[in-house]
Amino acid sequence: GFPVTIIAHYEQDLAQRLIDGLGTIPGLILVGPANADLETRVPTIAFRVDQQSPAAITEALGQAHFGVRHGHFYAQRLIQALNLTEQGGVIRVSLAHYNTQSEIEGLLEVLAAIVGSSS
Repeated sequence: GFPVTIIAHYEQDLAQRLIDGLGTIPGLILVGPANADLETRVPTIAFRVDQQSPAAITEALGQAHFGVRHGHFYAQRLIQALNLTEQGGVIRVSLAHYNTQSEIEGLLEVLAAIVGSSS
């Protein structure tokens, strides 16, 4: 493997908190492993919400000042295989060393409110 830095561990902690929090939101489906293991993933998390538009969720998060994106992210075949093309793909949150735990908590709180108000 590669040498793991303090920054990588910090990003891993952020990603794990995000993954854990996403798992508590009803109707939210994580795409990929439900852990932030540095051997199997980078701190970029993709998910979808049953019966809800990724574009609408991304826009609502943007209005709350969270910069997330939606789409296929150059993985069109994967999105097609997951039958997510018609829904608009997935929502992606990319974390980096300058993100904070409080930002993760805020994102989860706003996302839970968005998803709850849309169901």
